[in-house]
This record gives sequence, structure tokens and C-alpha cells, in this order.
Amino acid sequence: GLVDGGVGGGADHCGGGGGADGGGAGGRVRQICLGRVPEEDHTIVLLNNTGGANLQGMAKGIGEILYGGEAEAPKPFISQVLAATIEEEGIEAAVAQYHRLKKDDPAGYVFEEQELNRLGYALMGDGQLDAALEIFKLNVEAYPEGFNTYDSLGEAYMEAGQTEKAIANYKKSLDLNPRNENAKEMLAKMGVEVEEDLGAEIELPADLLERYVGRYELQPTFILTITRDGTQLSAQATGQPRIEIYPESETRFFLKVVDAQIAFDVTDGGTVTGLTLYQGGQVLPAPKIE
Repeated sequence: GLVDGGVGGGADHCGGGGGADGGGAGGRVRQICLGRVPEEDHTIVLLNNTGGANLQGMAKGIGEILYGGEAEAPKPFISQVLAATIEEEGIEAAVAQYHRLKKDDPAGYVFEEQELNRLGYALMGDGQLDAALEIFKLNVEAYPEGFNTYDSLGEAYMEAGQTEKAIANYKKSLDLNPRNENAKEMLAKMGVEVEEDLGAEIELPADLLERYVGRYELQPTFILTITRDGTQLSAQATGQPRIEIYPESETRFFLKVVDAQIAFDVTDGGTVTGLTLYQGGQVLPAPKIE
């Protein structure tokens, strides 16, 4: 696949953190982060037994120091901040806090689509379904073009027995990503027939495709490189083969060899700031670094 095992092929893996802690030996190691730079024969290994630390940010900083760069202090996960507020003050206070921090200090925290998603599922697993619904709704508000946000909200509504709302959100998810097999399966469970419409491959001009060419950081030392040959874009992750990607809209592309999609982040002025890789149920944001 494009990213084998999610974050991988042995290049990088950062587990745990966010709204739910990763597993470990006897529960003692709750987070693990591995970063490997094969061409330099370097490996960065971080272990944490407390949970909730931004190991990815720490690994990135260590990598910068190793190669003569300037390390930045890792940012706290917004999911961890909100989880503490929910426990102490309730869900309404947490939602208000999210809006306040995103407005006043957007660079001070890790604000990414999977952060709220992770927190929502952690709340669901803890039996706090009402709070989970509010977090998933907040994620839809923050990322209205992310098909996975509607998919997760649909699942929470389904869990809550609110079938009509579950159907509406799964349908919206499918509209945004016709290849979302989970949405199709859940709609079928609720008795909704889904027409097989994978979305047509479209043609885009070379000058528009050129803006996507560059390197995107999925993890420290794990880069997704986008290249162009005429009107054909390809994606290549560190240590893995190059794979062609195909447009279904101006900003969203899909792969034919594996069930994965790439959505590019483009400003109103046309500047590409990053991408998000959707694969195997994972949501992997990657800022454009060059």
C-alpha cells in the first residue's frame, strides 16, 4: 500500500497519545514512537509510560537537532486538553474552550482532524455517548469537507439509536468519498440501498497539478513525495515504491492499487499547505514542507 501498516514500512510509527492511550507491556508502556532514517543509519525510539505526550513532536525535534536544525517545543494535543476539561467541567465548557483556543492560539496546539475524532471514540468507549456526540459534531463543524468526520458522527448517532441522523451523516460521508466502504456497510445495516457510484476519474491540467508537487511530512523522517509526469501525479512514501494517484475533484485524489485517498489542503488564494491521507481507517495529515 501507499503507507503499509498505516505509518510505515518500518520507517516510522508513533502510537498512543491524543484522546486515548496506546497499549503496552502490562500497561506500563502507553506510547511508543519510532523514527528511522535508513540512509543515515539513525533510529529514534521514544517510550512513555504516562500517556498523552506529543512523542511525534519530540521525535521531530530530535531529528532537527541530529541534522543541524532548530528544534521547536512540541505542541500539546487539543484532545488531551479537552479531555481534562470534560472531566472537570463538562462537555459544554470543553466545546467553548475549543472555539476559544482555536481563535486565540491556533498555533499553540495540535489542531488536526483526527484529534477530535480520537477523543470522540475515547468518550464512546468510556460510555459518555452524549459527550462523544458533541465532540463529533464539533469535528464536522471544524472539518466540513472531511468525509471521515461525518462517518464518525454517523456511527455515534447509530449507537445512540438516532437512525435518521445516522443515515444522513453516512450519506454525507459517502457524497464526499464514494469509496467509503464503511459508510456503505453501515447504511446497508440500516436498510438503506446504496447505488454503486465510485466517482469518475477526471482530467486536470498540468499547471493545476503542478501546485501539488512537493514533499509532505506524514511523520518525522517519513515523507510523502508528490511528483508529476505530464498530467499524471504519483505519490511515494519514504522507502516505498511510487504509486500513481488519480483526481476525482480538483483537490481529492484516489489510488487504484489500494483503498486510500489523498485530499490536498488549498487556501482561497490557491496555495497548497498540506494534504490528508485517508487509509485503513486512519486520518494522516501532512503539512507541505517544500
